[in-house]
Amino acid sequence: MTEYFLIFPQGKSKFEPEIVGVELKDTEELLTFLYKTISCSSIENVYLRNITGLIAVVDEEGLFRDNKLNWILSAIYGGRIMGIAVVGKQGERDGEPDFVGFESKDEAYKASRIMYQQYMKK
Repeated sequence: MTEYFLIFPQGKSKFEPEIVGVELKDTEELLTFLYKTISCSSIENVYLRNITGLIAVVDEEGLFRDNKLNWILSAIYGGRIMGIAVVGKQGERDGEPDFVGFESKDEAYKASRIMYQQYMKK
């Protein structure tokens, strides 16, 4: 099944997330996608304040590496987020609570609009 994610690049202050569709069969493929996209070896879930259900996956060691500030996610989160961030939502995978992608490009786009509204409040 194709899942859609929002990719927020590091070092940019203009709100332009990329919507990426990925064919995922299991959790292992999800982790491979996340590690490759974020370019790291350790990831962390960041629950976005004031936006129920959305999660950003970031480099857990981003503050200690040569990553640039992720201006957009930092503003929405209210703290420093370094490096590339992948945004999805809370859901279930294999019957367990997990980080999942959006079910369609349209759902991903709607999530990005909600994030944009929160970003503009800062």
